[in-house]
Amino acid sequence: MRTIERYKRNRGKELVSEVSPYSNRENLINCFPFQYVHVQYWKQEVRKLKQQVESLTNERRMLEGENISSLGIKELKQLEDFLERSVALVRSKKEELLMQEIDAIQQREQILLANNQYLQSKIARIGNQ
Repeated sequence: MRTIERYKRNRGKELVSEVSPYSNRENLINCFPFQYVHVQYWKQEVRKLKQQVESLTNERRMLEGENISSLGIKELKQLEDFLERSVALVRSKKEELLMQEIDAIQQREQILLANNQYLQSKIARIGNQ
């Protein structure tokens, strides 16, 4: 009976080792080197993207007026210049859109005036008959 129990215990260990050849990291890396390198690449990309997100978040906060207490005079002047250029671009785009809208309204006005003249001449013809 002891022999059977030892057989079952030892047989179970062999099954576990057969089922799980990737139980440690080295075996996994040796069996799938390309996948390991691929995973490492994407981990590095994630780290880079997290840094970019943090940097852009800080920059956005600065542009919104948050976190500027730590800036020196030079950085504040650069921020002010940047904001002035941005406002100038916004105003330019706004002016461009307003001019396009004015042009569209003037064209509509010309069409309506032409339709009005046509209808007045038609009424005049009907009145003369």
